Amino acid sequence: MLCAISGERPETPVVSTKSGHVYEKRLIEKYIAEHGSCPVTGNELTEDDLVEIRSEMPLPRPKLPNMTSIPSLLGAFQDEWDNVMLESYTLRQQQQQLRQELAQALYQNDAAARVIARLIKERDAAREALTNVQAHVGPNGAPAEADAMQVEGEHSSGPAGSAAAAHEEEGMGESVLAKIDATAKALSKTRKKRKAPAGLTDAEAVTQFTNMSTAPSMHSSTKPGVTCLAVDASGDLVLTGGEDHHVQIYQSSAGQIRAVLKGHGGPVRCVAWGSAAADQGAGGLDIVLSASADQTVRVWHAKEASEEDRATTTSPYACIATVHAHNAEVTGLAVHPSGTYFASASMAGTWCFHELTTGRVLTTVQRDGAGGFTAAAFHPDGIILGTGATDGAIQIWNVKTQTVLATFAAHTAATSALAFSENGYYLAAASHDYSVRIWDLRKQAVIHTIELDTESGTPPLALAFDYSGNYLAVGGVDIRIFQAKTWKELVMFDDNQAPVTGVTFTSHDARTLVVSSLDRTLRYYGLPAQES
Repeated sequence: MLCAISGERPETPVVSTKSGHVYEKRLIEKYIAEHGSCPVTGNELTEDDLVEIRSEMPLPRPKLPNMTSIPSLLGAFQDEWDNVMLESYTLRQQQQQLRQELAQALYQNDAAARVIARLIKERDAAREALTNVQAHVGPNGAPAEADAMQVEGEHSSGPAGSAAAAHEEEGMGESVLAKIDATAKALSKTRKKRKAPAGLTDAEAVTQFTNMSTAPSMHSSTKPGVTCLAVDASGDLVLTGGEDHHVQIYQSSAGQIRAVLKGHGGPVRCVAWGSAAADQGAGGLDIVLSASADQTVRVWHAKEASEEDRATTTSPYACIATVHAHNAEVTGLAVHPSGTYFASASMAGTWCFHELTTGRVLTTVQRDGAGGFTAAAFHPDGIILGTGATDGAIQIWNVKTQTVLATFAAHTAATSALAFSENGYYLAAASHDYSVRIWDLRKQAVIHTIELDTESGTPPLALAFDYSGNYLAVGGVDIRIFQAKTWKELVMFDDNQAPVTGVTFTSHDARTLVVSSLDRTLRYYGLPAQES
């Protein structure tokens, strides 16, 4: 028999008539005197409920003469031992109770954190929906002026902003087809005769590129990230879109943001200048295009901004048209080489051909099969349009007939970016399968594959050929520049703190590369100052 409190063999064993547990008599009497309950079950217990267990050969306790003798000291030690056992048992019970209370508190804290997270998510969704509504509704509940124009302009026959008006199309008329043909013939002739620009940076110089400057704190820090970029013909103005739903125009020579365009109700996925023609001068800066996850494309015009807009806002640009041609996130935006039209593509598997200055939809094309578009780019001649899709397929479309000329299906994951070389011979395609494939359009075959590190967790997201077609820049977890034809890697930069979302050469001589990133920066790479 062992005592339920001390775990030792009792000298004077007693048993509880209520629980049947055995105790050392002196220990249980002390416990009852302090607590009045059973130490094991916690139920009420008195000394009357204890029954002494007698044996034929009892072990009598020695008599204690006084504290100066060894027997008396042993007795004192025994009393101390009894007290230690009682205190230890009490502490064990308290520890168990505290563990249970802590576990319950942690569970309640976790449940509260989950509820708060859900409420914050619902609040953000409500705010985004409110922003989207406010962008399309005026202060008196009427459609905003820019949205009232929709994409029909003066040709709209239905109510401004209605779904029917957004899908009315004029079709590819004879004048549009003639413009496309004329542009293709003119550009094809000049492209075939065009030589490399004078002063083109050679491959050896590209290997010496370094980070010349960084523009930090682009866009908002609440929803951080620069999602896309486009550079004007002068190379001085950089157009960026952000996760904060805004479009910004950054002037590199002044080192400051020139304009902030607000109105989208979702992250901006693509931006483009209305004209990239060098001979258009300042007029090429009048039109700005932006596409967003809010399923719209906005056309911005500098000349339409009122004097009040110029004086009281950060943007001298006004939205002159909001295109509601898609019913899913708009993920592709490309300006036709003629500077008169542009194309947009969406996750719904549709691409549309628009008039540039009004945003009017001339035609809408639906892709066969499942999967939406993730990228779009015009061939330098403007006759064909390349699209990438979520299933990795790349389709080459005849813009005039809206038919598929070729389908490239080498990628095993969604296409993230497309880029035609300026000579019109090559198409580079980046994919979430962590590869960049170079297609020869004359052979309709892959001539080279650039395999990137899959352990980085970031696939290639941005591509850009330089004007001469001699270099290809790839952005993802880092920035790399390859030499065309040999596809040798010339230089690599990894000073970005988040995935790279845009890369573009800023001049015809390929002396500067500008890069955007989700770390809210624009970085400029080029030759060191002593060599420039």
